[in-house]
Order: sequence, then C-alpha cells, then structure tokens
Amino acid sequence: MSETRQALVHLAALAVLVFLLGFDIYSLSIDVAHHFMLVDFLAHEDPATLPASPWMESMAIYPPGSHWLAAGLGMVIGSNYAAMWVLCIVAIYAGYFFLGRILQGGRGYVAVVLFFLLFLLARPAGAVLGREIVINFFYSQLICAAFFFAILFVCGRIGRRNELAVALVGLAGASFLMWMHLLPGLYLIGAVGLFLLLEAGDDFRQGKPYLKRLAGVAVFGIAGVAVILLHPSFAAMREISANNGALEFPLNPWLLYAIALILVAVSGWSIIWSQRHERTAFDEILVAAAVAAVALMTVQLLSLLILGEGSPYAVKKHLFLVITLALACSARALSGLLTAETAGRQTNPLPTIAMAAVATWLVYPEQSILPMRGVTVPLEYAQHAVRYGFPSFEAGNTAMLAESVDPVTRYMINSGVFRVPFQTALAQLFHDIGQPSTAPEFAFLVEDQTVTELAGCNERYAETSRYVVVASGCVGSAGPGTVLSHRDNAIVTFDGWSVPEETHRWSDGDESRITLQLAPAAADQCLALNGFTLGPQRITASIGGRIAAETRLEGRGTMMVPLGRAEGPTEVTLRFSDPHVPSEADSRILAFAVETMAVGPCP
Repeated sequence: MSETRQALVHLAALAVLVFLLGFDIYSLSIDVAHHFMLVDFLAHEDPATLPASPWMESMAIYPPGSHWLAAGLGMVIGSNYAAMWVLCIVAIYAGYFFLGRILQGGRGYVAVVLFFLLFLLARPAGAVLGREIVINFFYSQLICAAFFFAILFVCGRIGRRNELAVALVGLAGASFLMWMHLLPGLYLIGAVGLFLLLEAGDDFRQGKPYLKRLAGVAVFGIAGVAVILLHPSFAAMREISANNGALEFPLNPWLLYAIALILVAVSGWSIIWSQRHERTAFDEILVAAAVAAVALMTVQLLSLLILGEGSPYAVKKHLFLVITLALACSARALSGLLTAETAGRQTNPLPTIAMAAVATWLVYPEQSILPMRGVTVPLEYAQHAVRYGFPSFEAGNTAMLAESVDPVTRYMINSGVFRVPFQTALAQLFHDIGQPSTAPEFAFLVEDQTVTELAGCNERYAETSRYVVVASGCVGSAGPGTVLSHRDNAIVTFDGWSVPEETHRWSDGDESRITLQLAPAAADQCLALNGFTLGPQRITASIGGRIAAETRLEGRGTMMVPLGRAEGPTEVTLRFSDPHVPSEADSRILAFAVETMAVGPCP
C-alpha cells in the first residue's frame, strides 16, 4: 500500500472515530478540569506568568507538551476543551496502531490478531491503553504513550543496522516524551538500554567481540541517567507523585500487577531465548519496553513501601501501559508457538489499522456521561462574559453556580476562566457535591435564567437565554413565589441530609434541618416541601424550638410548614417517626426525600 493511500485510510478511520466518539464526554474527573486549565492558560496567557498564577496550583509545574498540542488544535477547531478529547481519540488509535505494527514486524498478522483477542479478554479489567481517560483523566500520560509506541516502532525499524542511531533516538525521544509525561520517557530509556544490552548478550553467546557493544550500553546508561536527572519534568513529577488520589479498577490493581509480572517474565523468556533464532529487532524492543515498564513500576512500589515516597495513586498509574505491554508480549510469544516465521512478508498495514480502530472504539464505554455541548456551552459563555460582557469582572470575584452545569465543570470554569484561587474553587466544589465545606463568598454569580429568585435582580451582565451574571446580594433571600431545588445555594442550606442525588435528597437520621434566607413578607407565608417518604412517616416541623406543623405522609406528598412573617435566617427542623435503613447495600438512615421547595402564601 502506498504512503498516500495509507494516509487516506488513517484519516478515514479517525474521521469515523471522531464522529462516533468526539461529540460526547466520558469522564468528569477533576483531572479533566485541571488539564483544561493548563491548556486554556497556554492558549490565552503569557506562559512566563504560569508559576505566579494562584488558581493553577500543581498544574503550574506540570510538563506542558501535550497541553500545547491541545492549545494548537483548539485554535483550529475553536474549542480547547474539545481539542483535548479529539487528541485523546487520536492518541488511542495511534498507540494501538504503532503497537500493532511492532507486533506485525515480529510475527505478522497472527500476532496482531492474538493481541486483539487478549485485549478483549483484558478490557473488563480496565487497565488497558485508553482507559486512562475513562477511569480517570490521565490526558498527558495517554498522549505521551502514543508517541512512546511510535518511537519504539522507529527503533524497531532501525533495528540492528545502526545501534548508534537507536541510542540517539532513545535519548532524544525520552527527552521529548518527558516534556509531556515522565513515565513513558523513563520506559523508553529503559527499553533502549535493554535492547542494546540484548545485542551485546547475543554477541557474547555467539562468541563474537562484545566489549565494544557493552561499553556502548554503559555510555548510553550514563547519558540516560543524565537526561532524566537534568530534565525539568523529573523534579516536577516526583513532587506531583506524592499527591494521592482515587484510582479504582474493576479488578484488584495489585493482582493486575502480579499478572503482568508473570506474563512479561514468561513471554519475554519465550521470545528472547526459546525463539532466539527467529526473533527480530521489533521483538527485542517490545520485550525490552515491557521489562522496563514492569521494572519501573516495581521500583516505585518498593520506594513507596520501604521509603514512603510517592503514593499508591502514582504506582497504579503504571498499569495502563504495563498491562498493554504484557498483553503484546504474550501475543507475540503465542504467535511464535503457533506459526512459522513471517517477518518481512506480512507488511500490509490494513489489518493493524482495523485492529487499532476497533480497539479505540471498544475502549470507550457504551454510554457517555454528557454531550460535549453540556460543557462547551457554559464554558464558552463564561469566557465570552469575561472578555466582552462583564466590565465588573476581576480575578476571583465571580463564580459559576448554575445548577444546570455539573459541579466539575463549574469548578473548571471557576478556576480556569474566573481565576478563583485553587483552594477557594475546591471549597466551592466540595460544597456543590455535598461534602463538608463552607461555601465561599463571591461578588457576582452566574445563575440559570430559570432560577425564580433572580426576578428582583436589576444588576445583570452578559445575559443570554440560558445564563446571566448577577450580584450575589440579590439572590440571597427567598420571598413569595420562590421555588428551590434540593441542593444548597445562597438561599437554602441542608444539615442532616444525605448528598444530593439527581432529582432528590434524602434525610439521613431521625432529625434534619433546612435553613432559609427569607425576604421580608407583607403577609403570612408557608414553606411547601415536595417529596416522598420511605414507608409511612409522621413528620414534625419546628421553628425556633416550637412545633409549626405535623403531617403524616406515605409515599409522594407535600408538607406545608407555616413560616408566618419570618425574615432573615430561618431554621426549619424536621423530625421523623420511623427513619430506617432501606437495604443491606445502603447504610443510610432514610425517612423523607425532598425534591423541591416553594415559599408562598399559605393555602
């Protein structure tokens, strides 16, 4: 196949993948927000000011190479956020394509097919290339992994013809990779070093002069260590690796590590020794990369266990590449047992292109989390408001509180667009998702146009059919006609309740409290609590220690609580007759789920 035709096939495959996957979002990890913040900063700000930007926190020292790629693509397609997701699709496809070409260079089409079958078996475990952006959002690691496999393929192509060229590609490639992420850069240095060592070992085994090659390995090792220690990303990523976080797999990660260790050991021995008369440079670079990846994960795990350096989170991040390389080595070893040597004959890239395209599609879950527009629309609104429609904006004085926008996207907008300092934005995020946190105060708020308590807000900025910026003081109290949801906001707070769910919020315990900021009223008012119960419940409402109402509910219904002409902070305490645990799988003590509330005239 000609290079032109091959390029057209690649473009067609990527176009289909982007059409199928590029209009949705598959992760709302907080890391999505952090990576976007760096991309957007590089696209719009002076990079020299990055270390002095309080809203960037650890992203100020993060290797920015992959983020520059997204910033560049964002200029072309008009959205830095969408650019990140498009690049993820391209990176997964490219990673599997180059890994397939390495297998094809070792044992032809059979190795590619076997790898795909093993990929299908391992996919439910979650630790394969591409799942970095579904289980979490390791954007930089994924983009870097695609380049890593491409450089391994180049090393395999050069092979034994010019080991000096392999060494130079390894050193230059590692330095390049570490501008995106440290791990694949370290893997590459280890892989090339082991590849050169294998060549020296072959000379020794065959009785050929080997000292010159062994000296070359030593020189490469010294140069590799120098590249690592002198590279700015080494110190930065070592500091970042101390941060622990949530990273869960469907299978125990340490079991996955043990399986990868065994697979690499057995398949690596089979390829390097048992099939030594048939192995190619592609085989050697593949095994070397797998051994280097497992070895580095082992070193980091031991460092954590013995010295307390790093974090379990940082160790587990290796698994996406470690498992993928272990599967590739296993496929190559099995193909050597099943077929005769085919290197150099089965070179058509179409089977590998097909494998890469299908694997990319299968990496993504069947259901997305949000349409892309669910993030890009509020994001573009906030960016436009800051630049054109909001003269009172200052860094940190505005927050996105619109409930139609998911909490992580609100956090991303608050930090990345409104320049809210990191800890303040994090406190607002924790408050939004129902975690114990004091809600910060802001001068201006972005709210949904559907919020009824905005009716009295005369000071409005950047108004659209969806959103509006208002002064925070005008949405601080509820009056007649105010309808409230089951989530905390400037008017209502919940205490003794479970975290808000999509449509409701359960009481948790035998007593729960709702605190309202009430506007002065000209007549008596009532609070209507709309929701449903867990079994029959007698609900008693008290205000200021006095019983205000008592209602019996079973299933869906409304409780009316007289408020009189109360104004300012007003706490309504609800007590339940029969709160209980709903099932063995849910340990909460539930009684009443509130859906909406309304303040208005009493019936």
